[in-house]
Amino acid sequence: MEHALSPSMSLVPNFARAFPLVRAFFCLNHYNTHITGVFSHL
Repeated sequence: MEHALSPSMSLVPNFARAFPLVRAFFCLNHYNTHITGVFSHL
């Protein structure tokens, strides 16, 4: 039973570690589209 729980238990720290990277990627993507929109208005 513990062996069956092992993958899901290791998945939680990996997801918690990857979440800031995903959030930063979407934040950069949002700023990138905003910056290109500003430059297109210039």
